[in-house]
Amino acid sequence: MSARIRKQSLVLIALLLTGTFAGPVFFRSGPVSGEAWAQTTSFRARLSPMPVDGRLFRTVTGVGQVRATLAGNRLTLTGTYTGMSSPATVAHIHFARPGQQGPVAQPLQVSTSPAGDISGTIELNSEQSAALQARSLYVQIHSEGNPGGELRGWIFSTASMGEEAANLGPESITVADLLRDFVPATDEILRNPNPGDWPMMRGNYHAWSYSALDQINAGNVGGLQLEWVWNMHDGNSEPAPIAYDGIIYLINPGNVIQALDGRSGDLIWEHATGPDNSQDMRGIALYEDKIIQATTDARLVALDARTGDLVWETEIQEGNSNSSGPIVADGKVITGMANCTQYNETRCFISAHDANTGELAWRFNTIAGAGEPGGDTWANLDNIFRKGGETWITGSYDPELNLTYWGTAQAKPWAAVSRHMEVADAGLYTNSTVAVDVETGELEWYFQHVPGEALDLDEVFERVLVDQDGRRLVLSIGKHGILWKNDRVTGEFLGFTETVFQNAFSNIDPETGAITYREDIINAEIGEWTPACPSSA
Repeated sequence: MSARIRKQSLVLIALLLTGTFAGPVFFRSGPVSGEAWAQTTSFRARLSPMPVDGRLFRTVTGVGQVRATLAGNRLTLTGTYTGMSSPATVAHIHFARPGQQGPVAQPLQVSTSPAGDISGTIELNSEQSAALQARSLYVQIHSEGNPGGELRGWIFSTASMGEEAANLGPESITVADLLRDFVPATDEILRNPNPGDWPMMRGNYHAWSYSALDQINAGNVGGLQLEWVWNMHDGNSEPAPIAYDGIIYLINPGNVIQALDGRSGDLIWEHATGPDNSQDMRGIALYEDKIIQATTDARLVALDARTGDLVWETEIQEGNSNSSGPIVADGKVITGMANCTQYNETRCFISAHDANTGELAWRFNTIAGAGEPGGDTWANLDNIFRKGGETWITGSYDPELNLTYWGTAQAKPWAAVSRHMEVADAGLYTNSTVAVDVETGELEWYFQHVPGEALDLDEVFERVLVDQDGRRLVLSIGKHGILWKNDRVTGEFLGFTETVFQNAFSNIDPETGAITYREDIINAEIGEWTPACPSSA
């Protein structure tokens, strides 16, 4: 069972280095102060679709650019917009810090059409002048279809971006840019990702969570400065953003997916896939031109990575849930399952769906049923009472072996006696590493780290794939704090390291990895207090 951490007003932060480096060019866009501000006369606002009441209506579209000049206290604005879902009605300048909403400071003139011009002049008082300097004024256009507002952008000084950036024209990536320039994330690209991208959970198929980039190092990390801040939706979340070709794709609480301009933090599109709840959300996947999500109510949803439009949708399993996020391997969306605690005929499984259509390819049950291989490890329980085996952390993938590796959670309920079993009843394939053939869904091998788990300490976390001395390895570590090493071709146990103090096991066999619980844990009865370290209590 994963730890539930309530994170209110989650924030995504971008940090950039000042100075000159090889590679992508970034521009600072924070407030200007002192002598530089006294000489500032040029400003810009980049308009993008805005959320209304914390959500984006599906009909909110469009982009725009506004330029402004300051002469004394007079700020004059001119600009254009296009692609709105319905004719514009009114436009204003508002007071508010970035990411917030505020009162009207000045009406603007706007064309009453989905595309047109915007203009206006405001004589700034001292409060408004201070707000302009602090980047706390924004332009907002309202439309017939979205009277609460459709396009919005904060006014910032081009001096804060430097002369080179100011002469580049529009910096934000628009939907039009995506439609024209988007490079599909093919199987080959995902197997060998550009070091400047982060196209999947933990960066690559081997789950390294490591970047080969060396622009930021111990010598210059002190020069990092805040570039932009993006306020996420409230709720439980452990998000793992995807970064691809300058776009950041982000999963929010409430099953809301967003595409952000990586340079500015501007919203490109947002899609609420539903339901709007506060369950944990961890990851999304990218494949070809699609962003793919496993929702908290166990559906798979594929969105167009360029526009956010729905491409396909399918149900994984009614009544269950998902928090891990999928991995796409060899054209298949592979995802786990959570909430496998209900006494019904459905057993927890890992499934694969066609990435282009959503069609089911295969299922692998992480709970062995009666009469199946491993089915005799459940103390003769009826299948309806064989529960647990969730996969709430995304698996990894070896393209050469075409195997995907997943960690499974413990049997449910957590204590063996409460599920009418003994610690000696292994309960396959819980608390295991399972290696599954991506083509067929067949089990290649398994290694059960903690048979008959009794303390709510599951071994479900990421499987990291590394090669050492000519041998292909899979490494994992669970809540017991034990680092396990297995051969990822055969599953052979190769060793372990205790990374923290633990007293749940009286012995771990160095040759086989077999664990032995303490006697008091083995003999624990319902209602007895059984201390152990580590603990999930």
